[in-house]
Amino acid sequence: MLEGEYTIAPSLLTDRIQRASNLLAYVPRKSNSNKNQPDGVQGLELSVIWYTEGKGTEDIGVHYFERFTANDIYQNVANRTCNFSTKLPWSPLSYEGHLMKLRWCVRARLFTTKGNDVCTQLPFYLGQVTREV
Repeated sequence: MLEGEYTIAPSLLTDRIQRASNLLAYVPRKSNSNKNQPDGVQGLELSVIWYTEGKGTEDIGVHYFERFTANDIYQNVANRTCNFSTKLPWSPLSYEGHLMKLRWCVRARLFTTKGNDVCTQLPFYLGQVTREV
């Protein structure tokens, strides 16, 4: 069972979204002609995913997914500690090989009305990690 909690601080719901903590990545997706308009929140996605890195095709799998609208965020999520839990599967297990790595993470992505998003990932291991020697 994977359990966690998260909070959306009020500073992330303003035009200071670019000055977020160094755990977050601010990713512009498109430009907006009205540069004086602050970023508003459009939605939030919380997911538990696995992905591969290395040679060959990179794969991704979504194990858990929850989406919140702007209304949900302002009324139910902002300034509150929210919890989530999910029963993890038996596989695929985390793996750290020379040619390929399989990694798991919890990802939170906050979408703004300007078309930008703030994303953070918290990695974790599923199973005992097999490392190439």
